Amino acid sequence: MIMTPELWNISVTAIQSIAEAPVWLKRQAQLNYEDALGLPSVEVAGDGVDAIPSAEERIVKPDYFDFLREQIRLEPRGPEWGQVLKKRLADLEPFVDKKLIRVMFHSKPHVAILEVNPETSEVIHIELD
Repeated sequence: MIMTPELWNISVTAIQSIAEAPVWLKRQAQLNYEDALGLPSVEVAGDGVDAIPSAEERIVKPDYFDFLREQIRLEPRGPEWGQVLKKRLADLEPFVDKKLIRVMFHSKPHVAILEVNPETSEVIHIELD
């Protein structure tokens, strides 16, 4: 989903609340909406280049948690990834059947994925790579 002005404002507020946010993510949060949309797409951005962020509103369904539990059990990407999934499960489970916003920011090769409560702009879960 393409970022909207409303989603951008929620995202910026969420990022500003993250004490451990990387410099590149804080830099993107200082952009205004139009400048953020003017960034290159992820596909064409080179290393070290910020790319256009994306956002999607979604309702977290119980079957997603079943999927996470199965992936945790199987550990297809190893125990470290299993720990990431355990944290994701714990953070998102209280929000079953509730609307969240998933926002993805890129500064190649880095990615930040935020799950945000749209009512409070609170970051529910973050994954930094």
